[in-house]
Amino acid sequence: MSELPGVLLTGVTGFLGSAVAWELASAGHPVLAVVRKNSRRSARAWLKERTDVGAAGKRIRLLTGDLTAPDVLDERGLARARADASIVVHCAAATDPAVDRAYAYAVNVDGTANLARLARSLPSLQRFVHVSDLAVAGDHRGVFAESDLLVDQGFAGAYAESKMVAERQLRSAGVPRLVLRPSALLGTGFGGPVPRVTPVLRLLSALVRISRAPRPLRRLPVLPFGGCARVDAVPVDWAARVVARLAVHDGLEGQTLHLSDPDAPTLRELVDAAGAKLGLGRSGPNLPRRVMKPLWASGPMTPVRALFDQAWNLPDPTLAAMARCAVADSQGAASLLRPLGLEAPSLLDGLDDVLEYVRSSLV
Repeated sequence: MSELPGVLLTGVTGFLGSAVAWELASAGHPVLAVVRKNSRRSARAWLKERTDVGAAGKRIRLLTGDLTAPDVLDERGLARARADASIVVHCAAATDPAVDRAYAYAVNVDGTANLARLARSLPSLQRFVHVSDLAVAGDHRGVFAESDLLVDQGFAGAYAESKMVAERQLRSAGVPRLVLRPSALLGTGFGGPVPRVTPVLRLLSALVRISRAPRPLRRLPVLPFGGCARVDAVPVDWAARVVARLAVHDGLEGQTLHLSDPDAPTLRELVDAAGAKLGLGRSGPNLPRRVMKPLWASGPMTPVRALFDQAWNLPDPTLAAMARCAVADSQGAASLLRPLGLEAPSLLDGLDDVLEYVRSSLV
């Protein structure tokens, strides 16, 4: 058995989890990756590709399991986990913003509870690392601290709400927990491919389309998000390195850390920066959230809504997702990551790469 602690990992077939698995294995940790039965074939194909290019792939073993099952693993898998794993890293989640409420709670809440129960049975358990999401801030306005969880926020969908509830329950689950809340994930180095077009990529795609219109039309007529909204996004490879590094870092039990850009731009700043690179005119005025909802739904705004939706692929749910006014306070994470050389990259610094990906792959 390796001298480095073994890691039981969920979410290996996901965007972040697959990158975390590779980071951990590359650092020398044995990784026991929990995959659903119907995902095992794709997981094997992914693992074969990694094994063909490096020895790290040989440190990853697949265990068939289901987070919605009380024991998660079968007897054989449980025996393997109890013998070889002392750290649990929980990356799996039902992440679709439009996910059904019952399914979101089954996977994100009950699944986390089931995995925590399994973790308690590991004889050498050191810590349980729960990858949450900054979406737990919901519609909170202003600073959202790493220690915050319930601040009277509301939620537009079941995903964010279920992640908040999972965090809340984990606090009394009896495991030495570390909670990590990444912001929105973009591709490797910001410009790499992503499995799903996120709201920020939809926005930038719209700006690229507008830049190809006749010159008088090269501007957003209004910015229907409110001036407070922040665009907090980080590249998946950075987030994976941080998760893998902190998972085996001593002394973090009981903490919650934000994996985010401490200088995340406002939507206005992002649109203006992208517009300058694309040759757009300055966008029209902000529509604050308190004004936006009734005005946006009114009859006179029907052609404007249609323009955003049909011409620029910015439907109402996407706009709502970009109207979040919570400002993530990541001082705890920043002070920890700085000495490790893992400072969060800036979206504005990586904007050229993101726009290049948008031009070549999305528009």
